[in-house]
Amino acid sequence: KVWRSKFSQNTIDIVTQGVSADVQYNWWGSPSGPTVCIEGCVYKQKYEKIIGDVSVAPWAEEADKRDPVVVIPGAMGSWRKTQMSELELDPIFGTYDDLIKVLDENGYEEGKDLFRFPYEWHMSNVESAKLLRTRINAIKAQVKWPRVDIVAHSMGGLVTREYVRALGGDASIDQFITLGTPHKGAPKGYLMWEGGEFSSASKFSISDFFTEKIFQQEAEENGYESIFDYIRGVPIQSVRELLPVYPYLRNVGESELMSYASPEYPMNTFLESLGTAAALQKLEKVSFTNIVGKTENDATIEEIRTNG
Repeated sequence: KVWRSKFSQNTIDIVTQGVSADVQYNWWGSPSGPTVCIEGCVYKQKYEKIIGDVSVAPWAEEADKRDPVVVIPGAMGSWRKTQMSELELDPIFGTYDDLIKVLDENGYEEGKDLFRFPYEWHMSNVESAKLLRTRINAIKAQVKWPRVDIVAHSMGGLVTREYVRALGGDASIDQFITLGTPHKGAPKGYLMWEGGEFSSASKFSISDFFTEKIFQQEAEENGYESIFDYIRGVPIQSVRELLPVYPYLRNVGESELMSYASPEYPMNTFLESLGTAAALQKLEKVSFTNIVGKTENDATIEEIRTNG
């Protein structure tokens, strides 16, 4: 099998005997593919420079065809402008506008080789991964290309990793870039899941403030008396799936963090499944880049003190 390559300046490109060759998605020097053999052809020879049992279609219709890019947002990165409209990539704060602009300036064109994947971030990442599989399959069929590149922000990276782990995503992704993805969870998830809170007394950010207001409004609209009741009552599984899978709780007055396996910790079987040897072996088949950002005024919560 030879995919996503170029055949040029050869007297004969391919000769096979007794075996079949899969040479789809290649550039043959013309948008119409390899030249059809008309004169001087050997038995069953269909193309001038190809002899034998060979699958060539679909082929690349341009010399430097690139993998299409799929942009996947994080939690709270997808919204509907109205209840009846389609999900969009953060039309409120425009979080991904600069990313889309940079890709556009580098020659990517939306609907051709640049696609967005807004999703219902309240539900489990397991379910979002199934929708991602459907979306990527549709993109591959549309552009007639076997693989995509993914740029995923925050929780979008976890959605993609689940797609790789459980749904064959390693066969459909070439490059996978995560931006600020909590691969081992985020202690802030504990505040949200266990207390319906979004920041600690010592760590506060404007984004936390707006996030809390949005959840408060959603809770009221859905008939819940508090954010905690809303998160646990729906439940919003994506919040639970952000719980860390490492020690991060410390009882007041104690110097050591409690062991993650202790009863005080709510377990996160979702992230545990992404960290298994089998899951990581599948991720190794993908060109994976993890980007982590940190600023001087960083508001990341690293540990939480409890009253036992």
